[in-house]
Amino acid sequence: MNDGLRVGALGIGAVVLIGSAAVYALSERELTRRYSVPVQAKSFGIEVDAELVDWGRHLVTVVAQCGYCHGPDLAGREMADDPWIGRLYASNLTRGEGGVGGWLSDSQWDAAVRHGVDPEGRSLLLMPSAQLAHLSDRDLAAIVAYVRQTPAVDRVMPGKRAGWLTRWVVALGLASDLISAQQVLESPSTGPPIATAKAAPEYGEYLVALGGCRVCHRADLAGGLHPLSLPGEPVPPDLTRGGPS
Repeated sequence: MNDGLRVGALGIGAVVLIGSAAVYALSERELTRRYSVPVQAKSFGIEVDAELVDWGRHLVTVVAQCGYCHGPDLAGREMADDPWIGRLYASNLTRGEGGVGGWLSDSQWDAAVRHGVDPEGRSLLLMPSAQLAHLSDRDLAAIVAYVRQTPAVDRVMPGKRAGWLTRWVVALGLASDLISAQQVLESPSTGPPIATAKAAPEYGEYLVALGGCRVCHRADLAGGLHPLSLPGEPVPPDLTRGGPS
């Protein structure tokens, strides 16, 4: 290799090295950022009975669909283990070994679910807290009451790791769904709508928000393929009054 090519190669290598260091530093700053959340009471102050637990079961399994990420037993599962994406997993929510159900306080549950923040103040990853931020106190208490009485499952997850592709999108600010706490801060939240009856339209809007229906059916609920749709993916239907009957 002549001197010119050698210098050029060294220059390209230096640029790549500096760029990689910058990406790592920027992404690490975002991934380890500490967030402050409003201090909540140590207890929800809501009596736990069979009716509350059963309503929590409905919210967990039907509305919020927590099992989609945390598994049908709520003991967590692997979301990704790829050299470029990294190692991401949903936590074990039960009281078993490796689970958080036996030690998270009410205030820590509130921080995790409605604010997307872990007990150390860092953002949870891929937690849909932007939609769960609207949870009423009673509904959050119902969810926690149900999760706490689910069977304990021993499942210890490996340490999380962010791959370079993940670090690139975080450094460039393209991962709004990944950094849950930041997404909550950027999403206007007026709190749960006040509805006098569960048949009220406001309550329907509340459930639509909790269930994340707009993720697939779009903001206007008119359905249709989104830009990231995969070949052969079903088309989310139009849920509005003008849609097919």
